[in-house]
Amino acid sequence: MKARYVLGVLAVVAVWRMCSARHDASADPDGLQAGVVPGGFMFAMGDDVIGYRIAELDRNGHEVRVLPVDLKRDARVVGTPKGSAIGWLDRKRLKLAALDADGGYGNATTWGNNVRQLCEGAASNEYRFGVGFVESDGRVRIVHGPMGSTRVLAEPVVTNAALAGASWCGVASAEQNIALFWREGSRLLLSFCGHDACSDVVARVPIERGERVVGFGCIRDSCLVAARGKRGATRLLHVSEDGRVTVTSLDTDPDVDRPVRIVGAGPRAFAMSYYAKDGWTKVVRVTIDGARTELDRAGSPGSLILAWANGKLLLGFGSGATHVVDLQP
Repeated sequence: MKARYVLGVLAVVAVWRMCSARHDASADPDGLQAGVVPGGFMFAMGDDVIGYRIAELDRNGHEVRVLPVDLKRDARVVGTPKGSAIGWLDRKRLKLAALDADGGYGNATTWGNNVRQLCEGAASNEYRFGVGFVESDGRVRIVHGPMGSTRVLAEPVVTNAALAGASWCGVASAEQNIALFWREGSRLLLSFCGHDACSDVVARVPIERGERVVGFGCIRDSCLVAARGKRGATRLLHVSEDGRVTVTSLDTDPDVDRPVRIVGAGPRAFAMSYYAKDGWTKVVRVTIDGARTELDRAGSPGSLILAWANGKLLLGFGSGATHVVDLQP
């Protein structure tokens, strides 16, 4: 099986065959999103009820500007060469807009034909941005582009590839690549896509029956996936592009169903936040060899979102506070 991107001018749409959605990694219960903009980070709070507050920060976590976005829709927020952008569904189409200085989104471009839902997650790092969605006929599309361009979105070229039996998709940054997850029955599969093509190699993520994905994050050629069973136990699966898998446990609180937030943090490590059994929300660095180093902790079960760029790790809290940790790869 092979799926290919065909480059447009600056943005690309890839199409895969998909079918019904599956409830795996759910949206953050506190409506937190984070990503990378030129010169720093963006941190978004909000949801389809109250709208969104998007703070753009410098590399040290200081606010550069705050954008109030009066959009009461389920949305994905990403960084682009022009700053923060927001993608949402409107009349069965994906709208994607770079925000103006007042948080306006009237310059939206339109994507898709009969969109059913947004994909889980988004890609937003110093290399690329991307938002995915599923059409009613089962196709999944990802609109993405480079961070190094002075323009944001242009008319793409569209190509098709078959993913028989898929039922869910997720998108994540993977350094210069974008990682694509999808479900085929009880199987969770993974592939890595560059700016013009996806790999022929498809890796299987060996989650068990009854488990659901509660978090995922990637580097260039591997991903860390958190899977939670019916009794609340959480496993960490490190899956490489060629299918090698290492499985370890994670000391999450089985009685508190919070997502595990994971982001690639350099070429050989991930950063992860989760609510632990001892009552702390922990931030941990995990290397590809499995070594773990605690970086920070907070004394509440509230959500904590992460973004990484150029040796800096952004921590965004449900309270609205932010903190940047120096984290050289």
